[in-house]
Amino acid sequence: MDPALTAPTLYCLAEDTATVTFDLLQSACAQRGVGWQPVSVGADESTLPPPVPGDLLLMAGSDAASEDLARRLWRPGVATLQALDRPAVVVNGAALQAAGVRMPRRVSPAPRDVASLAAAARSLGTWPVLLRLRGGEGGRGVMRLDSLPSLASVRDVLGDDVDLVEYVSHALAWRVVIVGTEVVLGEAWQPADGDFRSNVGGRLVTGLPRPPEVDRMARAATALLELGFAGVDVMQADDGSVCVAEVNSPCYFADAQARSGVDIAGLLVDQLLAVRAAA
Repeated sequence: MDPALTAPTLYCLAEDTATVTFDLLQSACAQRGVGWQPVSVGADESTLPPPVPGDLLLMAGSDAASEDLARRLWRPGVATLQALDRPAVVVNGAALQAAGVRMPRRVSPAPRDVASLAAAARSLGTWPVLLRLRGGEGGRGVMRLDSLPSLASVRDVLGDDVDLVEYVSHALAWRVVIVGTEVVLGEAWQPADGDFRSNVGGRLVTGLPRPPEVDRMARAATALLELGFAGVDVMQADDGSVCVAEVNSPCYFADAQARSGVDIAGLLVDQLLAVRAAA
């Protein structure tokens, strides 16, 4: 039977703890006549009915296990918002510069010996600098170091999956949610007292105008990475300039949907249906 004539099923991958996300997406599917198949990461794949051409596949968990499972389940003709048919896109500095996207400079991985570490820190500009563990979420695993002795002592106890990153002083950071090519939500956050990270116990600030450059950079970074869904963290520096801190795909959206009233889950299902129709 022609897949275009049959109702699709959305296969949604996440850990068991993602119950709120599952509930939002299941409701969005029900409203659109789309079938629903939650997939818990770590479940026995042999018990799952595999997706078929015309179905939808959404990776709602951002961990490596979710991505590995999504790549195993995906097959040609299954609509998705991440490019699961090829390795993840790696964007170099030249591509970012050509697209007009500024990101903090980094040295990856951070050197271990003190002399190399000092040279790497100098290449990023002035103190402070950041050490950033790969794979962390919500700002956790990002450490601010204000001198070479403190940097060297912390680096000494960390593993290989850590980068040295330029510190961008900022009092405001925007979480911009992209679905397809459109900005569907932008929220401004300030760091909590005693912290430099706006996404660890930060304060939501409402009523602020969002600079057009924030949306432009968020769209450009998402397009460079060939993503159809992302939460882009854009820092607004003290001098008014902006730079992209990171691109999260997928991103946790349930709290933002509850706060804003924007039906992000519905927009995600609509985008998957659009990708399916265009295939």
